[in-house]
Amino acid sequence: MSVSSQITDKEDLYLPVKQCMPKFQLLEDAVSDGQTRMHLDAARNAYGRFKIWGLNLGAFRDPSSKSSINWRLRKATTLRAFIQDTLQELEDTLTQAISIFSGERPDRRVDELLLLLGDTEKADPENQELIAFLSSPTTEVEELFIAAQLCIDRLFKLSTLARLKARQRANNLTLINTPSPGDDPSFDSHMIYLRDKFPNIVSHGKRPTGHSSG
Repeated sequence: MSVSSQITDKEDLYLPVKQCMPKFQLLEDAVSDGQTRMHLDAARNAYGRFKIWGLNLGAFRDPSSKSSINWRLRKATTLRAFIQDTLQELEDTLTQAISIFSGERPDRRVDELLLLLGDTEKADPENQELIAFLSSPTTEVEELFIAAQLCIDRLFKLSTLARLKARQRANNLTLINTPSPGDDPSFDSHMIYLRDKFPNIVSHGKRPTGHSSG
């Protein structure tokens, strides 16, 4: 089931982020118990990048805060759904990796293509070169680390889109809140003052004042 259908409106992004955080720590702890330095570095790198993503987008802030990811994306329904599903995929990936490193199940090579061969074909000496070609060069846990990094990459890309949406909303609000000529006497007076004091300067933000120049 998608994470989108499991969370409340108030916590629709805050909760899945909270659920991922302890999984990173559990993974790092599990990897630390006798695993290779490469795996430990990969776990710490993924955790560090996730924290950077979360801090940049306000993902760790209370959902009621206006600086939280929840508030920033409150109207970006599609974008929010993409982030929710990516977080769910990330959590599932971390859970699988933890189960391997904690010894709940063994690591194995991902040899899905070999399933296309029958037992007789696998036992045939003439097919050994083909079997070596079809065999995956990586183990399942290595594939899971790659999958986790891809999820985090996607989160960074989605955060870029989130900032773009936020700028667009801010620009729209600026246009909405800028007074029309004649609506704000102080604004009109200020524009007349600027025009008279700096007649040769044309500002990109200059607005008509509603007064004729003749």
